[in-house]
Amino acid sequence: MTEEGGERGDGPGLYMISVGPSAGSLGLLSSLLSRRFGEPLEPEEDPRSTSAASGQLPRLYPNQRSYSVYGTRVGHYDLPAASFPGAALACGDGDWVWVVVLPFDLLCGQATATLLRLLRALGERPLALVIDDPRSPDPEPELRALARGELQEQLASAGFSAGTPIVWGSLREALAEAEEGMGPSATAGLLTPLSRWIGASADGPRRDRRTEPFFMPIEDRFNMPGHQLVVTGRIERGTVRVGDTLVLRGSTSTQRRVAGVEMFRRRLEEAFAGDVVGLLLDDTRFAEVDRGDLLTAAETPVDLRRRVRAVVYLKDRAACGYQGSFAAAVFVVHLRTASHRARMRLAPDHPWGWDRELAHDRTVVVDLELEEPCWYQPGARFALRVEGIGAGFGVFLADP
Repeated sequence: MTEEGGERGDGPGLYMISVGPSAGSLGLLSSLLSRRFGEPLEPEEDPRSTSAASGQLPRLYPNQRSYSVYGTRVGHYDLPAASFPGAALACGDGDWVWVVVLPFDLLCGQATATLLRLLRALGERPLALVIDDPRSPDPEPELRALARGELQEQLASAGFSAGTPIVWGSLREALAEAEEGMGPSATAGLLTPLSRWIGASADGPRRDRRTEPFFMPIEDRFNMPGHQLVVTGRIERGTVRVGDTLVLRGSTSTQRRVAGVEMFRRRLEEAFAGDVVGLLLDDTRFAEVDRGDLLTAAETPVDLRRRVRAVVYLKDRAACGYQGSFAAAVFVVHLRTASHRARMRLAPDHPWGWDRELAHDRTVVVDLELEEPCWYQPGARFALRVEGIGAGFGVFLADP
């Protein structure tokens, strides 16, 4: 990464999602980055069209922009405060980085603690914090130092590293300088560290799902001539080759040999994460496989559970249309390609920083009680329905 005005050449590209409790601060940051580095995306230039095996990018709102930050192509999305929990949980497992934008007056409240804990529950990704302080330059450095210390404690409590960058300044003042061509003090104070972090994140190691242990949820199965069974699905992680031995995880776990790999009527020797394939399994009967079962490598860490700890976002009444009480509801949990009936209750050791009631427009930590066991993996995302109505989203948590 070069200094202001330098060139790095074409970067590998980066997707960035900015979140925070204030839609005003999010808009100021987007306007500042657009003014300095780029313009709003045209529909045909939407970088989501390039997403593939690395994971799905979220379908959000029109506030989507694209920048070239010293040679790094950045696709930027805003998640407004009102839509954040549900939209973030529905993002999938794509490759992006988080920018948390916090107004100074909301710096250390419960909303910030909930936001950081939810981001950490969604997996390990680079994170930066932008503090929108209209009083910058700060006339009270002691107050800023105290607030920074409290924020670092919240980051540590949520599980983030001590090296998480914190950028401090007035977004409104920086935007005014950029629009009027004034001195670069406020603009540089915000954009220089942020652009360096963008460059470091783009240059950092990228997740390669093809090298991870194999994992494929089964969508369907078909009998083939010759007493062979074909199971179909999308490979989420890993690589499969003809002759590999995988574990079929249904009501029990059994080993199966892959006799063939097919994709769109073509026979292949191997397939990778992101491919939609049919796998021919030796010595497997139709009745032994069902939709929602898994094909995994032997070392893939999954186990069968009836009770699962999760964080869920329950939609507000206007968004979901369900008017009843969630406390007594029977939910349908749509996990990968499977569906499970379940009830939920607040976790008995409910952590500080989350909402504390099963009600509309709440983000809560719950224990799901499933009628039939599911294959559990921390970080697995799911959707919730009640009486046929979409009620929210969730993600499985690691054991406390």
